[in-house]
Amino acid sequence: AQGNATVSVTPRSGTATTTPLTTGTQTPNTPAPTTPSTPTGSTATPSTPKPTGPADLVVRIVSVGVIDPISGNIVARAPISPSEVVAVTFDIKNQGGTATGAWHFTANLPTNPMTPYVSPQQKSLNPGDGIQNTLRFNQSQGGTFMVSVDPSNAVRESNETNNNASQYIAGTTYGYPYGL
Repeated sequence: AQGNATVSVTPRSGTATTTPLTTGTQTPNTPAPTTPSTPTGSTATPSTPKPTGPADLVVRIVSVGVIDPISGNIVARAPISPSEVVAVTFDIKNQGGTATGAWHFTANLPTNPMTPYVSPQQKSLNPGDGIQNTLRFNQSQGGTFMVSVDPSNAVRESNETNNNASQYIAGTTYGYPYGL
C-alpha cells in the first residue's frame, strides 16, 4: 500500500504534535508497522469530556452588508438605495449535550413595510454542530434586524437566553442614506 498518514501524539502536557508520515511500498507479506501502546508506568491522557445535558441553540450575527451587483460579494456598508440588496449572515450552533430535533428560526427584517421571516423547518443539530444562514432583502428602511432561534420553545434547552441576536442596519429614505 502507498499513501500518507498523519499521527497525533499528545504528550502529558496536553499539547498535540502532528507529524506527517509518508509510507513506501510494502509487499503483502511485510507486516505493517504498529504503534506501541502506552508504556508501563505512564498514564494515558484523558479525552476531552463531551457536553452533557439538554441541547442549547445559540445564534450570532457574523456580518451585515450590501450585495455588490457585479461581484455578488457582500460589501460591509449601509445601503444607499432602497433597491440595493442587504445581506445578514448569522451562525446557529448547538452547544448543548443532545441533538435538537426539528426547529426553526424567525427574523424581523427592517424593510418598508416591516417584514417578518419564518424559516422552513430546520434539520436536527447534533451537539457541536452548527449552520450558517444568510438572509437577503431590499427596501431596507433602517432599523433593527433581529433573529430568534426556536422562538416557540419547541426544543428543550439548557439556556433559552442566548436564542436571540440583533443588529442595527442603516437604511435609506427617499433614496438618500441615513443612519450611517
